[in-house]
Amino acid sequence: MKEGYSEFVSMMRDGDRSGCLQWAMERLKDGRIDVLTLYREVLAPTLGEKDCSESGDSCILNEHLRSSIIRTIVENAYPFVISERRKRYGGKVGKKVMVTSPEEEYHDLSPRMAADLFALAGYDVMFLGANAPAGVIAEAVDEFKPDIISISVSNYYHIPTAMREIKELRERFKRTSIIIVGGAAFESNLNAGKGIGADRVLLSFEDIMKFSKEG
Repeated sequence: MKEGYSEFVSMMRDGDRSGCLQWAMERLKDGRIDVLTLYREVLAPTLGEKDCSESGDSCILNEHLRSSIIRTIVENAYPFVISERRKRYGGKVGKKVMVTSPEEEYHDLSPRMAADLFALAGYDVMFLGANAPAGVIAEAVDEFKPDIISISVSNYYHIPTAMREIKELRERFKRTSIIIVGGAAFESNLNAGKGIGADRVLLSFEDIMKFSKEG
């Protein structure tokens, strides 16, 4: 996705929320871009930008502004997610997946985008949000009985918390749900997912699609 991307990045760096939103919505509406391409080739790379030559506070400010703008785009793109799922699968809805993050993990954009990617893969998705204590996750599992629990971890230091929550879920529900993990914390260490008790590590839409085809 090269066409107009530099313009989008420039507006993002200027903190131009309305300009970035207009850029994305116009392209979704006229078909120049689909939701999957928007997420993978525009939003994810922009969200993952680490280049910052300014002071620590300025870097944090820019990260918050960038996340806020991307969150606005993601929320406005949701009708396109549902429309694309209907085109792909009609009225058929697949297995139920609950997407969340462990306690004290406040980065909610990655799991929010992951929830939409699961929807594009045909799943029935419930987004529980970030910073979810084990008790809240357990209550949600008990009430909604998801086939799959997806736990997103952005910060490596929150892996032990995810491990504790997975352990508690296993003890309470045995193996009634498949537990998968994803997020930046596992990108450089895929084995960490298995080490904390998860069944699989999924890091991309291709991973999700491959997993869905396994049944």
